[in-house]
Amino acid sequence: YSLPENDIQRFLRLLRRQAIEVEPSEKLSVITRDPTDDRYLECALAGEATVIVSGDRHLLDLGEYRGVQILSPAGFIAFLKTVLPRLV
Repeated sequence: YSLPENDIQRFLRLLRRQAIEVEPSEKLSVITRDPTDDRYLECALAGEATVIVSGDRHLLDLGEYRGVQILSPAGFIAFLKTVLPRLV
């Protein structure tokens, strides 16, 4: 994405400061082609996430699940450019 290494490291530090660990409270059976991917949805819901960033086709095919947007890394970068134009 041709971002300077300094900006990438700054962004990763920001993400780490904002990250929280969660324990899912429900077991889902949504992604039948790869049930292990359900864990990402479970964690997103438990953590009240608004976005999952993934390159996984099974997740991306959903597009959205219970209010959680599922974006590719490129889609997430495009989203960030709209909300944080100076960072990306």
